Amino acid sequence: MNSSSPIKIIDITNKPEYKRLLIDCIIHRKKEVPLEQLQKNNERYDYLETAIPKGLHMKVLFYKGEHIGMIEFGPPEASGLPIYGENIIVMNCIWVHSRAKGNNFGKLLVKDMMESEQQATGFATIGLEDYWMHWLKKGMIERLGFHSDRSIRLKHKN
Repeated sequence: MNSSSPIKIIDITNKPEYKRLLIDCIIHRKKEVPLEQLQKNNERYDYLETAIPKGLHMKVLFYKGEHIGMIEFGPPEASGLPIYGENIIVMNCIWVHSRAKGNNFGKLLVKDMMESEQQATGFATIGLEDYWMHWLKKGMIERLGFHSDRSIRLKHKN
């Protein structure tokens, strides 16, 4: 990516100026929550405090200066997902705003993750079927280049 490109991918993990995006997962809110409030009694903040020293990264894709997408990944010991293995990287989450659909930003984020983690022997994530959440859908994960290795049936806790 050249410097004049309208697309920039930035690792925001240890950049204080992006702390709000790191803690709040680039979600747009109608009302801005003060950063101090985001850090109090927040499971995400507590998770980040332990996961970042273990190698967790979050990269944000900016398009024309606006944050449009993100990817979060790291070694299994830094992951919130139940994935284990030697010398692998686990993609916890990937998300692109629906208004940016069709620009291959998701594939660009995955490519950037893989290029930044060349020492890994593999990459893993979870693809969900018949689940209410909009992200980590199996079909979407497969379109990003992942393929099914194993399958298990789970039931969501009510």
